Amino acid sequence: MAAARFTIRDYHAATTTELDCKQWMRAQGLLARNMQCQRCGGPTEEKVYTRVADGVTWRCPAQQCRATTGIRKGSFFEKSHLSLQKALDLLYYWSVEMPAQDTQFHVGVDEKTVTDWYNFARDICSEELINNPLRIGGAGHTVAIDESVVAKTKPGNARARPVPPQWVFGGVDLGTGEFFMELVPQRDAATLQPIIQRTIAPGTRIWSDQWAAYNGLNALGYVHQTVNHTQHFVDPVTGVHTNNIEARWSACKASFKRRFGVARHMLPAYLDEYVWRARTPRHDCFHALVAAICRQYPV
Repeated sequence: MAAARFTIRDYHAATTTELDCKQWMRAQGLLARNMQCQRCGGPTEEKVYTRVADGVTWRCPAQQCRATTGIRKGSFFEKSHLSLQKALDLLYYWSVEMPAQDTQFHVGVDEKTVTDWYNFARDICSEELINNPLRIGGAGHTVAIDESVVAKTKPGNARARPVPPQWVFGGVDLGTGEFFMELVPQRDAATLQPIIQRTIAPGTRIWSDQWAAYNGLNALGYVHQTVNHTQHFVDPVTGVHTNNIEARWSACKASFKRRFGVARHMLPAYLDEYVWRARTPRHDCFHALVAAICRQYPV
């Protein structure tokens, strides 16, 4: 079965029972297929053991040992008290962006459990972005850059405690569509230029507005062109614009609004989720999540 066609019906057919679920997880690499004894180092055998939640355990056959090891040992699921079926359901429903309230109903868990597992999935996304940094652009490429506010005190709310605005900085390769986004504490040159050097390859043509922090990009090895946004959205002579990155801001903020807003302290996790999803084929998010978990929690 092709990963891109793993529908919700396919998923439930493959994980109908706890046994089905365990076998599927082993086939994907989420659970170990064999286990060394944690005490003597010898091979173990899987045995029925009703005193544990999973109903089976790895057991050392050596007469002088007989040590047991849980089937989740070393896996992403090791510290969870949920059944394997429910834990995997939570990850699947996150991958298809099922609202948390609906997931709570369908899986039969409380709100905190759904919140925790959705956050676990976002942690996987964040780790993937850290482990696979993307550098866009290069000779012959054009990258549009811009900053945007993603959190601030709501205007007209006199009772709200004033908070500094939270800025996000990003860029889009106009040829490939590849992009980056990251939260920044401020928009000065000392903050933005090192990010540009880390995320955009030298020799790239960079398009931006005339924000002062971008002055000096030519000296850093880029071909820098600007558009004066007080006069034009697109420069009528050079064609310079920042429409592509602004469209990304709109899409990102719309994803936050679909969740009825995002708490400021959760912005890094939700931004990472947005970037990870945008780089992943929509109908392959679950398999991509499973593959990421396997990389981060090899068994």
